[in-house]
Amino acid sequence: MAYRYRYAPANYFVYRYLMDKVSLDSYLKEIALDYLKKAIEYGDTAAISELKKSFMICQLFSVLLFSLHLS
Repeated sequence: MAYRYRYAPANYFVYRYLMDKVSLDSYLKEIALDYLKKAIEYGDTAAISELKKSFMICQLFSVLLFSLHLS
């Protein structure tokens, strides 16, 4: 349904389902990210929020690493 009908929420749900697994190998993680990308391309707001949240976490982590490096 996600690919066939280009239904953005279905793409995001597949991403969430895969990411909620306890352990993901690199292959499944890549598949999950492909579904997230498709959901974002189709304009799913939950997927866009997920991307923003991940981006903010990465920025925060970078700032923390930089400040630790200065110490």
